[in-house]
Amino acid sequence: MRAGAKFCTSCGAKCTPAASPAAESAAISFELPQTALKRMLAMVQYAMGTDVVGPREVLNGLLMVVDSRELRVIATDGHRLAMATHPVSAQEAISQKIVLARNTVVELMELLAQRDTPVAIDISPRQVRFRVDGRSSASEPVDREFPDYQSFISSHRANVMRINRQALAQALKRTSRDEPCGVQWVLNENSLVLSRADANPRERKKSCQSSTTGPPCASASMPGICSMR
Repeated sequence: MRAGAKFCTSCGAKCTPAASPAAESAAISFELPQTALKRMLAMVQYAMGTDVVGPREVLNGLLMVVDSRELRVIATDGHRLAMATHPVSAQEAISQKIVLARNTVVELMELLAQRDTPVAIDISPRQVRFRVDGRSSASEPVDREFPDYQSFISSHRANVMRINRQALAQALKRTSRDEPCGVQWVLNENSLVLSRADANPRERKKSCQSSTTGPPCASASMPGICSMR
């Protein structure tokens, strides 16, 4: 273990950080394929904060929530939010949530392989442990409260759009290339029109076919937050 680090790896050896009996009793254990966890992390990692300081420093991490049926990973930098889910089967009828530090997520991505062999995960209030292919990694969670991400997602959705993911990614890239800028979104019945939100005289517009329910609407995204994975 590196001095001052909170993330440790071991090969063929046991690493058992101290934990209280109460914390151990609240632990939840489950397994899922390495490829599934690696993909989940890749889908949300881009939305993690990079240099948030002060009370919102926790946004530099990633929230992991698990119950007896589902694992969720959530990341947000305060402007965008990404969430991925995967079904699990845990024997414990409890739920746990912890915040993983950014360096933990980076090292975990390196640990996981593109294989369907399982990774075993043990989560308690004081520790998360990953065991895969004879290797074990343990980390202390970030001791900060993650924002209520569910309050950011409205339960009432007046507009629902279905669009080809690759077509949307290309349209966003072409609209905001050369220099970062905000993007204006105009949603009609059968199309989505993207345009630069600045006063650039060479304003670009891109249109994508979409399937939409709800009335026409318009919105805008801030510069630099239109990354898609």
